[in-house]
Amino acid sequence: MLVPDRRKGLTVISCPRPSLRFAISLIVVAVFPTVVLAQSTAIDRIEEDWELVISEPDPNVEAPQVINILSPNGTTYGNYFLLELNHGTQPEYILGGRQLQHWFGESFRSQVTASAPGVLCIADESIRYTLALSIDDGVMKCQVRNGQSVSWGEFGGTSSDRLSTSTSLNSLNWYRTETSVNGAKIGYGSFRVSRFRLIEVRKYSDNQLVSRDTTPHVVFDRSQLSE
Repeated sequence: MLVPDRRKGLTVISCPRPSLRFAISLIVVAVFPTVVLAQSTAIDRIEEDWELVISEPDPNVEAPQVINILSPNGTTYGNYFLLELNHGTQPEYILGGRQLQHWFGESFRSQVTASAPGVLCIADESIRYTLALSIDDGVMKCQVRNGQSVSWGEFGGTSSDRLSTSTSLNSLNWYRTETSVNGAKIGYGSFRVSRFRLIEVRKYSDNQLVSRDTTPHVVFDRSQLSE
């Protein structure tokens, strides 16, 4: 920078340049503030609230059949959990009920099954349930909670609704809502479903609520197909 000097004309004064690492840090914070914040807080519990609205089930063929996926790291390459509603497939096919499964990539590891009270059979019913994933001292646990329906009554929260496995992860910061939404599907009998959606996601750290996403994430909506 040039500044006037009465005795010698113009004098050059050099200004210190910010380091490249500092400049990159400013860019990261400015462009990705939520990422920086997310990585600074260790998320140890995720809760997803789901809604399934059935128009006309067929108990004779166990329709519809619904699947959820819950992953700690946004992929299905490592540990993840899979929930099957109104059926189960491991180690062999079962009618009705629900089955929670633990997978590692394409390898099936374990399952718990709640076969009673049977198949979905009530028309125009709304089924709501929560899928929860947590990490504590090297153990990752998935469970079904707060289930409400007409066909099954209240469900979830029992030993038939939770699975656990060891993990090297120390947080759930790499959880991605879109992985759950993209992995959810109606495996059979979609024409018997009115709506299937994720209605809320909550993230916790040390039992403190960190964030709540109440934006509905639609997996299937019959009304949108008819438009």
